[in-house]
Amino acid sequence: MKGPTLGGHGFDVVLISRNQNKLDALAGALAESGITAEGFAAGIADADQLTGALKVAAEQLGRIDVLEVSPHAGLSVAQPEAVTLDHLRPQADNLLSGAVTAVQAVLPAMLDAGSGTVLFATGGGAIHPYAMLADTNVAQAWQRNWALTLHNSLAVRGIYAAS
Repeated sequence: MKGPTLGGHGFDVVLISRNQNKLDALAGALAESGITAEGFAAGIADADQLTGALKVAAEQLGRIDVLEVSPHAGLSVAQPEAVTLDHLRPQADNLLSGAVTAVQAVLPAMLDAGSGTVLFATGGGAIHPYAMLADTNVAQAWQRNWALTLHNSLAVRGIYAAS
C-alpha cells in the first residue's frame, strides 16, 4: 500500500480497503492527477485477503517499495478501567495483526532488493493516550513498539520502518 502523497513523487499507488467501488473512485481521481493507481479489495483483519491483494498488486505494478499501513479500526469508547480482552481484540486485529500481515507480505522482496520503507500512519494515542480510547491506545502502542523494533532490526539491511 502506498500513500497518495507518494504518487506525486512518481510512485505508483496501490490502495487496499474493503470497498472496491470506493477504491475505484479514488484510483480514478488519482489517475486524473496523473498518478498511476490501482485498488484491491481486502480487509486489514483478514490475513488471506490482505496477503492476496498485496501479492496481486506486486504482480501487476511491481515490487512494493513503500508500504504505508494506516488502518482505521473504528473508535470504540473504552475508559482504561473498563478495558477487557473483548475490547482489545478488534483493535489488535486491525492495528497490529493487519500491520504484521502486510509487512510480512512485502518484506521478502524488500530484503532481496536491500531497500524499502514501512510507514505506520496511526498511533497518536501510543504517545499521547486519550483516556476514552484506552483500547485503541493499547493497540497503537503495540504497533508503534513493533515498528521501532522492526526498524532497529532491519535498518542495517536497508529497510526503514517508522510510526
